[in-house]
Amino acid sequence: MFKKALFLFSLILILSSVFSLRLIGPVYTDLNGEDYVGSILPGSTIELTFSKQFDRFLSLKLISQLPNGFESKIVEEVDYSKLFIYSPKNASLGAYPLTLEFVGEKESVVFKVYFLIEKELLNVSSDNYFVYSGVGDKAVYDFTFINNSHADVNFTVMNELPWFWNSDSFFKQDALKIFVPARSTKKGSMIVYPRKQGETIFNTTILFDNSSESRAFSLRLNATPSIKGKMESVFFGLPFYSFSLMPNYLINGLFSLYFN
Repeated sequence: MFKKALFLFSLILILSSVFSLRLIGPVYTDLNGEDYVGSILPGSTIELTFSKQFDRFLSLKLISQLPNGFESKIVEEVDYSKLFIYSPKNASLGAYPLTLEFVGEKESVVFKVYFLIEKELLNVSSDNYFVYSGVGDKAVYDFTFINNSHADVNFTVMNELPWFWNSDSFFKQDALKIFVPARSTKKGSMIVYPRKQGETIFNTTILFDNSSESRAFSLRLNATPSIKGKMESVFFGLPFYSFSLMPNYLINGLFSLYFN
């Protein structure tokens, strides 16, 4: 009886080693064929990492052909093989099967897996819609960025304020980008510098990576007068001042730099 049980256990181990493969990322699991390996948005890249199982396999091949617009790349490392699938922005939603061959010195194994291209995998929420600040002082709006896909993504934050409200210097800054790794949540902040006192209501749009999805927020800002704001206002209104008084304006502006 004991010998039969030992034989059955050994047989199960042999079969499992022959008919299963280990996926390291984006999820860690043993594959048995026709397995789901992750979801991405149109325009995103899914990165599949397979274990070579202690040199049992030496390389990976993609046997199946990808649809038009898709691209692939295989990177071989010492202990694992990586398969990158690049999807186009206009990729159709649904399941995409992949036929893979794992090549070894003594054996080769063909496996089938699939990934999904879906929408509504990303989301963002605003942690504060209304901020008090002084003119020229920073006003901070906090957001929570959610990435439920199996690919790293970038969120792009854009508002309708004049460009000089988005920087504490006199140089225009690029749009704010928040990088969020796969299957994770991240906090991020947008900082604006009000240039006039009173209440300002403005729209902010957050673009979801390479997709056409986005989320819009209506934000409020109440700015009170400040010494720094009064002094540095000369820089932003410089074209409208009298040239005869230019030296005085510049002195006031330079003085404002000490009120940071």
